[in-house]
Amino acid sequence: MTLQQRITAVIQAIGADIKAAKTSTVTVLPPVGSVLNRVVFSTPDATFYGDNGTHWLPFNAAPFDAATIVFMKALGIANDSTIYYLSTGFQRTGIQLWYYVNKVVTDLKSYSLWAKIYALYPMLGGTFARHSLNLKDPNLYPIGFTNAIWTHGADGATPDGANFPATGFNPATNVSDWVTNNHLGYYSRTASQAGDGWNIGIGNTATGNPIFGLICRRSGDSASIYDSGNAATGRVSVGQTDGSGFFLGSCTGAANRTLYKNAAVIASNTTTSDTAAASNGVITLGSMNPVPAGSNFAALQQTASISIGAGLSANDAFNYNAIMQTFMKNLGR
Repeated sequence: MTLQQRITAVIQAIGADIKAAKTSTVTVLPPVGSVLNRVVFSTPDATFYGDNGTHWLPFNAAPFDAATIVFMKALGIANDSTIYYLSTGFQRTGIQLWYYVNKVVTDLKSYSLWAKIYALYPMLGGTFARHSLNLKDPNLYPIGFTNAIWTHGADGATPDGANFPATGFNPATNVSDWVTNNHLGYYSRTASQAGDGWNIGIGNTATGNPIFGLICRRSGDSASIYDSGNAATGRVSVGQTDGSGFFLGSCTGAANRTLYKNAAVIASNTTTSDTAAASNGVITLGSMNPVPAGSNFAALQQTASISIGAGLSANDAFNYNAIMQTFMKNLGR
């Protein structure tokens, strides 16, 4: 593509406002790795960046949300043309990653979901340190990843079946109404059965009461499961043939528990749970944290994001899924 063609593509992509601009400048940046012909296109109102004629994004067209700035700085990803995941299908610039995260933040706030989420781990940045951080607050509930556990990359984090990192979130002490008002979300990138246990959770696996956890697709009965309370009465379960997608278990009342996959209701339970208190311990990943007794029961599905929060309505689940699916598409996952 020639320089003139690239300029034309920019003008077409960013619309009438740029077309109407009386003056503009074009700067061709030096290549970085396999990314050639990087271009900065400036007008009196905004500056836009592109590489190889694609991924045109505004530099300064609007301010970033404060939560985006805090999170991206904590990740150590600058709002510039630095290339991440070079020469892979996930290759993106820092500018792109900032805009993708900002869209998640602003959309969550627009749909009144931000306050309902206690921890959201977008698994962005490709390293254990970056994957440990919580988008809501990087200083709150960091995942206990170390360099020695799980496999981390541009596409997310993959459990190793032996190490079960803690999130730091304790449903008994960090909130007052967890038993009747909670959700657990796990975006799985593994379709097959992978392990016989929970992808995320905490509870008494010896008695099943209380127990709070989510399973995308386990071996044996090939089931998707959401536990919230007493497993004997409160379990939400359904047969599953594909363990990939955004699984979300939500409890919005003692007799209202729903399991979603990509926003679609796949199972529900309206039996009143007799659990009186939340498990007192931290929620772990890749297994159930067996508090006060029991076994871990590991799961191995790769994750592209994890969520912990208050109960979500069907409309909330629909909007949340749309936001996360857009995020995954933007990242090439």
